[in-house]
Amino acid sequence: ANMGERFGFYTMMAILSLFIMTKFGLDETKTGIIYSIFYASIYLLALVGGLLADKTRNYKGVILTGLLLMTLGYVIIAIPTPTPVPEGQFGLLLAFTCLGLLVIALGNGLFKGNLQAL
Repeated sequence: ANMGERFGFYTMMAILSLFIMTKFGLDETKTGIIYSIFYASIYLLALVGGLLADKTRNYKGVILTGLLLMTLGYVIIAIPTPTPVPEGQFGLLLAFTCLGLLVIALGNGLFKGNLQAL
């Protein structure tokens, strides 16, 4: 499970900036802000995941929930949309992409900090 999670994570991190810039036509600054918020939220949400697992003492359940959330987030990101994004759909599709990134970060936070506790 850990190898699959790491493979998906590092593959996505390698192309995330290029994906956002190409898909949405954002400049480097705005793309960097989205990337930085996503990356920081992974580590901040790991604290939340650890606290949640410690509070419930259900490490396996929290890890499984994290894996399912990461899968859902990757599916959200993978939903095909036109490139470049049409003007009328720009805000909606960017919000949808950011939602996918948030779901991935939440799942990663639940998964990453608790795997070593087993």
